[in-house]
Amino acid sequence: MNKTLRRTAAATSIAMAALVSCNDLGPPAASPHADGTGVFGPYIPSASADARVAQAKERLIRQCLTTYGFTPDGEVTDTSEGTVRSVLGTARTAFRPAETMLVHGFHPAPRSGPPESKAKVEPQMMLVVNGTRSDREVTVHGRAVDRFGCAGRADQVLSEGIRVPFRPTLPGAEMDAVNLVLDARRSASQRLARDPSADRLRKAWADCFAEESGDSGHGYADPAALAGDVKWMRSEVVTDEETGAAVASRRCQERLGYPKKMGRLTTAHEREAESAHRDDLKAAWKVFEGRIRNAGCVLESKSLAPCGA
Repeated sequence: MNKTLRRTAAATSIAMAALVSCNDLGPPAASPHADGTGVFGPYIPSASADARVAQAKERLIRQCLTTYGFTPDGEVTDTSEGTVRSVLGTARTAFRPAETMLVHGFHPAPRSGPPESKAKVEPQMMLVVNGTRSDREVTVHGRAVDRFGCAGRADQVLSEGIRVPFRPTLPGAEMDAVNLVLDARRSASQRLARDPSADRLRKAWADCFAEESGDSGHGYADPAALAGDVKWMRSEVVTDEETGAAVASRRCQERLGYPKKMGRLTTAHEREAESAHRDDLKAAWKVFEGRIRNAGCVLESKSLAPCGA
């Protein structure tokens, strides 16, 4: 290769490297409104930010209900946790302090604080809130009910002014954004499921659990499968069987170093999935961040208007 060709090749390599570095800018900068924990944390709202969106949505729904002649005497929706985090919820009950498992098993610990004031909801009111979800015409108090109801209208207001970088299928695009994050997490889970090291660790836990609990018939694949067994949630009462299974699971996890080992493997596969799905994840965060901003404006405005309205 002559000098001219070598210089041309070198220049081309530098240009290509610059192009790659410009296109692959990594995760978004840390936001005070993001969860920030774990690989997907930068793309998920914090608990407080997501709750503010839920509170703003509640106010917009209540305002919409007044146009149908309803005056709720309490909260119509759950504002303690936003839609994003409730849908993206993780298996929080698989490994917890032993004293917690002895009391609550796999059940969530009761929430602290005063009980929420819930409105007395009648069927017609909930129809107005959730919509018809069909093309049929329905009226309540002489006013037509929207397909996606007051909740859909609220979602549209909260996403006003956001340049959604994909084609939404639902009002406000929030659930579309959630599905983008779910797709990335699902990709990481599929990678982890095929990992031989993870498979050996799960088998070692399963063998240990069968021995510790004397329960070899159910064949739980891993601690999350055990914690997620619907039989625990069929009753509000925590049974001795449940607490026994929870403690046996925790004991086996401690013995094997399961949380740390599986955590390292999970993080590695989540990083691969994050890189592969980065454009979609950034698009999702753009929607979440815009809704958080609009929620603040709605909560601080007497007219319940989004930012810039």
